Amino acid sequence: RGEIESQAKELYEEKLKLIEAQHHAKLKSLEAEYRINLLDKEKEIIELHKTQNSDMKEIVKLLASKPITVEAKAVAGDEIKGVKITDIKDASITGITGGDLSELVSANINSPVNSQDLSQQQIQDLSQQQIQDLFEQLKNTIASTQIPLKDSKNIKRDIEAIEGELVEDEPDREEVKYSLEGITRKINKLSKTVDAAKQLQEKVAPVLEKIAPWLGVAVTHFLP
Repeated sequence: RGEIESQAKELYEEKLKLIEAQHHAKLKSLEAEYRINLLDKEKEIIELHKTQNSDMKEIVKLLASKPITVEAKAVAGDEIKGVKITDIKDASITGITGGDLSELVSANINSPVNSQDLSQQQIQDLSQQQIQDLFEQLKNTIASTQIPLKDSKNIKRDIEAIEGELVEDEPDREEVKYSLEGITRKINKLSKTVDAAKQLQEKVAPVLEKIAPWLGVAVTHFLP
């Protein structure tokens, strides 16, 4: 009887080990499948983000390349005391006729746009080599300033990301802008408590004024 019990116990333990091994293998398989699905999902999100950025850049380029025309017309007896147009570049008002306004009125508004979006011509003014030189100047200016080590490392990481984009034949300007936003956000925050960061803010302003149009924004996008 003792021998039978011993054999039964050994058989039970063997079966138990087999079940545990099968269960462990199944868990491993499910975990690997989950990781693969998660990676696929992350890739889909990244690709969607890139596509949306690309589409948005094309829309901005298209809008920036087209002038805005405003036409106002009046019928006999109408009175127009004043027409005020703001924040419109290369706009025109034509064809105002009727009543006391029998003469053609035409006005061209050539004042700068009060917006962070700039024209396609302004965006394309700088060559890629000029942009690389400007970012090198920005990098050296930041490197020569004493700022907290943690912030310095974060800024260095963003600079390296920009340098990685600028060596491409067609740099992703949205990615460059995103990294530059990270740099200037840290400098702006530090400038409130660190004198050196305040001076750095003043030093990088002229460089950012030249870089900003290439990115399709005004310098105020980066500096207060």
